[in-house]
Amino acid sequence: MPHRAFLLASVAVLGCSEARNIEPAPAVRLAPCDAPACAPSCGCDHTTSCDPDCESCDPECGRCLAPGASCRLPARSDAGETGDDAGLLLDGGARRLDGGTGEAVRLHVARASEASTFVSAQGLRVQASGGTRYVFVDLEIENASELPAPLLATLFTAITSAGIEFSGSPETPTVQGGCPQNGSVSPGQSARCTVVFSITSGASVERLEYRGPSPLRGDTLVEVEPCLSCGAACVDAKTDPDHCGRCDQQTEGGRCEDGHPACAAPLSACTTGCVDLRQDPLNCGRCGQAVSPGMECHNGALVCTPSPWDPRSLLACDGRCVSPSSSDNCGACGRSCGSGYCSGSCSGASCDYFCQNTQTTAPASCSTVCAADHLSCIEGESRALYRCPDGSLAESQGPCSAVPPQTVRIPNPALTCTWSEQNCGCR
Repeated sequence: MPHRAFLLASVAVLGCSEARNIEPAPAVRLAPCDAPACAPSCGCDHTTSCDPDCESCDPECGRCLAPGASCRLPARSDAGETGDDAGLLLDGGARRLDGGTGEAVRLHVARASEASTFVSAQGLRVQASGGTRYVFVDLEIENASELPAPLLATLFTAITSAGIEFSGSPETPTVQGGCPQNGSVSPGQSARCTVVFSITSGASVERLEYRGPSPLRGDTLVEVEPCLSCGAACVDAKTDPDHCGRCDQQTEGGRCEDGHPACAAPLSACTTGCVDLRQDPLNCGRCGQAVSPGMECHNGALVCTPSPWDPRSLLACDGRCVSPSSSDNCGACGRSCGSGYCSGSCSGASCDYFCQNTQTTAPASCSTVCAADHLSCIEGESRALYRCPDGSLAESQGPCSAVPPQTVRIPNPALTCTWSEQNCGCR
């Protein structure tokens, strides 16, 4: 420590460069150091380094050696501009870029919450020590000065209603979106990140201050959302992946955003958490579509399990298994045959069903007949039937769009048969 004492004793006449056996800089003015952080002219990054022109900064931690110590400042510019504080130039004339007189750092709180536990960006559960809680402040930092604004957590201070101050916690860089320890906001730019504070349980944070090197100052009011009690823990239900939206609702490998699971593929977010819609029995294909008895979830679709005595593949319609030969679900869910009936055949478990609509009032194309039931005509399944003088029926097949003639001549035997009805195949 003798070396440090020598520096303090010689602060009025010696610079850091002199103490390091470097050629001293020309004589310049001295200004008070803004303890505990170095004045901006020192060029300290508040982590590990210090500008050699500053004679009172601690090179190990970037802080002033003692309150009231002095730092070298550059000579005035030709224009004679001064800084915002004490009429001195800051880093060769640092000032607000917009020429205003308000705060150089503007803070805008997007959200503030508290919890006794959180999951870090690395997926580790962090628990507050006894008698304390974490306060998370998601904010936008706007730098209106000509100096970089460091994002070191200890430059942020949370102030309670009782006037107690808490500096930013070392856990800050570990949370999702936490302010980086060595990051900064460039002049004229803005950045958004989260600052974490470890405060006494029951304390109420009302204000947030940014105390960077002069003139980098800013403050704002804070309204902290209360946490949710889940057993012995108090959690932030809008962000906690193990209590997303409510206690014990887990996201299963995803993230919790505003109380809703943000799930990693191939999982999807449902009210029960992150689920695989391809095979989840409670959420098959879509959230809330549960598998009923006699069904299973196959690749996101409800599938009915065939019974041993009925090899036909039943249809899963509206959460129940129905026969594919019903007139309301003919070969497919919701396919109604209208005035017709369902017909078809099966080969083992494979069935082909379609609607047959017999038109008996007047000749018409099968396209028109099927369209009346919101179906399409099947080529080859549509035919006109004619009644012959001997009472037999003659059949004439034709395209869907053709209107059958009123009569047809049967060459063998030689009979003229009249139109009786038309049987249309629709699907």
